[in-house]
Amino acid sequence: MSTADPGPVPDILKRQPEPKPAQVMEPVHLATPELVKAINDYYSVILNSERANLPRALAIAEKLNALRARTMEN
Repeated sequence: MSTADPGPVPDILKRQPEPKPAQVMEPVHLATPELVKAINDYYSVILNSERANLPRALAIAEKLNALRARTMEN
């Protein structure tokens, strides 16, 4: 590796595609099966977003713990 070729990009740094926004419908006009599907679809978008953010948050936590350990030593 050199400054011109930093090597492969770790998965944690790769951009994740933005989830498509869920369609918002008036729940009053939906039948029960459609309402259940709309709730599940919206919840799925939220879960996928959290799955994308968890590895990033864990990487930050690891770095913060290392920083905390260094400040405790001094």
